[in-house]
Amino acid sequence: MQALPERQLEFLQLLKKQPRWITGPLHMRGINDLLAYLVTDLGGAVATVHFSLEEENQLTMVAKHVDALAFEERLHEEEQIFFHLMLIALCEAVTIRVDHFLLQAFQGECTYSVMEDSTRAELTTKFKFRKDILGEYELNFASLSFGAQQLAFLTPGMKVVIEQAYAERQRNVYCYPKGVLDFMDYELDLKGSFYQYTFSRQYMEEEIAGYGYRIGICFGSTAQFRSFANYRELKSGGVLEEGILKGLMMGIQEVAKREGIEIIIGKSLLLKRLYCIAAVQGAGFSFFEQEAPDYVLDMPELEEVVSRLVYHEVLELEDGERVGMVRLFKRQG
Repeated sequence: MQALPERQLEFLQLLKKQPRWITGPLHMRGINDLLAYLVTDLGGAVATVHFSLEEENQLTMVAKHVDALAFEERLHEEEQIFFHLMLIALCEAVTIRVDHFLLQAFQGECTYSVMEDSTRAELTTKFKFRKDILGEYELNFASLSFGAQQLAFLTPGMKVVIEQAYAERQRNVYCYPKGVLDFMDYELDLKGSFYQYTFSRQYMEEEIAGYGYRIGICFGSTAQFRSFANYRELKSGGVLEEGILKGLMMGIQEVAKREGIEIIIGKSLLLKRLYCIAAVQGAGFSFFEQEAPDYVLDMPELEEVVSRLVYHEVLELEDGERVGMVRLFKRQG
């Protein structure tokens, strides 16, 4: 087996000295983010990921349908940070096994081995967080379940299982074939009468220039806007939000013009009435230099793509839906 490339070894040494992104104890949001990024290391063919919470802040992750050779190749890529390597610095002990490949680490020192060939295509990662990294925090099932559900709705079709395997045993299973669009239905159906719908929910799914977009919208008495790039939740007002609002305004204004309806519309008015959940998936996202968790996409080109997508979707609505949307903003008097 070839050794890790120089860049990855340098990254490991940096992590041992001081993890750059950690200014204090690693809280549960940071842990859930890390688990999501571990899943990105597994590649796109993964069907099931099973997290098991064990005693003393120890987790085991088992993933099925992992391409073992591709996994090992990503580990050795010079131009990519491999998230599994972060575990070596963050954890007391780490074991990673997939087919013939075995990585073991204890207190920051790691070894690699080549095992007998296997065709299981199943990866097992077991790790125990360092006490000084967790500080006063402890891994808990409720917080991990929240992260597991978000991971599932941001990875359409993948089944995510989370269980507590000691003391009072608990287990949750999440799977959303349509990703955030399924989650939108789940959330709105749960809220029930708190939403007074003025027209039905609208779903948009499109693959454009290597990026996959899923956008769900409806209007009601309670507003909410959430957007994601892969597993990162984006800060309010970024290019994805701006593109959706711009597309809605252009579409509503065009329909109002065709129907001869005078309207008053703007971003602030839209945000008072709009429920929207949106996600974009792809590679090579660029963010402004800001501290997590305030991620802001620095990709103006996506705003234009999204605005055109939403604009055309509004114009494609059935007559009653288009007019119903426009009448929300009809000028009074």
